[in-house]
Amino acid sequence: MIISDHSTMLSTDHGATWKQVDEDYTPSGAIVGHGNSNLPALTIAQDRRYETTLLGSGEHNLWIPVDDSPDERQAIKFVSSTQPTVSNIAFDPYNAKIVYATSNRQENKQNIFRSIDGGEHWENYGVATPATNKWLDDFYTNGLTIDPIENQFMYLGITKIVDANKSTKGGFFYSDDYGKTFHQSNNGLPSPARINDIKFDPRDYSMASLFVAAENYEFTYDLPQAVGGLYHSSNRGVSWTKVNTPPEVKGVQFIEIDHTNRMYITTGYRGAGAGVWYTDDFGDNWTQIFEYPGTECIDVSPFDHNLIVVTCKFMSKNPGVYVSRDRGKTWAKSNKNIVIPQEIEDVKFDILNPGKMWLATLGTGFYRVLLRMEMKCKLLK
Repeated sequence: MIISDHSTMLSTDHGATWKQVDEDYTPSGAIVGHGNSNLPALTIAQDRRYETTLLGSGEHNLWIPVDDSPDERQAIKFVSSTQPTVSNIAFDPYNAKIVYATSNRQENKQNIFRSIDGGEHWENYGVATPATNKWLDDFYTNGLTIDPIENQFMYLGITKIVDANKSTKGGFFYSDDYGKTFHQSNNGLPSPARINDIKFDPRDYSMASLFVAAENYEFTYDLPQAVGGLYHSSNRGVSWTKVNTPPEVKGVQFIEIDHTNRMYITTGYRGAGAGVWYTDDFGDNWTQIFEYPGTECIDVSPFDHNLIVVTCKFMSKNPGVYVSRDRGKTWAKSNKNIVIPQEIEDVKFDILNPGKMWLATLGTGFYRVLLRMEMKCKLLK
């Protein structure tokens, strides 16, 4: 057995011939993994109009689930025309087959790519960040969001900037020309600002009001410290005001707002954090429902607002996936079959199937999760 170019090769004739043993191929050419992937999975995007799921990865472009697997395993096909690293994906509100993607690193890391056929083919579309093609001049994009009414407005956040001398060039970015160009807008945000998530304020039907999650960053080995929190804008990000949060909350990772307008925030950062909190009045009062320090990702089922999933990362003593079926009153850990539970980058309930969920891990690829009495994960790639 040998490793060659990320592939595991096996010989059964003393090395005369070799065969890769990482994956099988379906009739359409899609891949069915054997469970030993080292794929850096990053993001999951879905659209019910087109009934599709797109899976963005680090260094390995984009993947699309397909239905021609020979058994119960999930097959996924590779799409090579994106940036090498796909960290964010957003669907156009007026055409489900128009999709945008931004990146973090490697070639075309500063660009936004666009597909007009639902993610099958992509082209370089515009400039999203101040990154350059220079090695290690990386700007990590997050929270790519499109205004659902006036889709010329697009937003994204930047967290990690590898070059410490450029640390103040991140934060919140907007586009008013359909994503062709983006501009920084940090008035009222901390400096440096590390914006990880963006959500529309459901009280404003014009969609001009936004919440953003600003990370806390205290690990000073290579980058400046950053003060985090929850911030709000009523003018498309021209200016920002800080939203009241409990004193334990030093930064916010993700924001989730369910159909009752209950807003959840996760607060984990490297080595610490204050778990998960919710507010029913947009910041006047808060209740903590999950205490683990490294809590990062969160999603609420579109079929049942009592069903919530969160993940713990950031050097947690007990990392992985936690599920509540009673709106956060009780939680159950669900790490079965997850190879690296401390490196979860994204988790999403399937928006078409109430019995399914998707998981992205940095190092063991994507998982399809079946929701039953206990949750079981199926490794994809």
